[in-house]
Amino acid sequence: DAAAISASAGVAFVSTDSDAKGIILPAVSTVTIGQTYTLLNTSAEQMKVYPNTGDRIFPLSDNTAATLPDNASMTVTAFSADGWQGFIGTVIS
Repeated sequence: DAAAISASAGVAFVSTDSDAKGIILPAVSTVTIGQTYTLLNTSAEQMKVYPNTGDRIFPLSDNTAATLPDNASMTVTAFSADGWQGFIGTVIS
């Protein structure tokens, strides 16, 4: 159960009511290498971040979701013809 984010969005505020739900990144083939997205999970539930079909979020395998913790952020950058490179940030406390 995942919703796609816009290929033109640079920042996306996302939330969920279940850790089984998530979002789908745009296909790497539809964006420019170096294009970056920042995903901000504003909910108290972790969520899945899926690459588009055939893509990957390094170092994970093709089509494997990364977990975005609750109240955290993930920044991903189009890295290659088939994948994203990213990191997770935490909320200031």
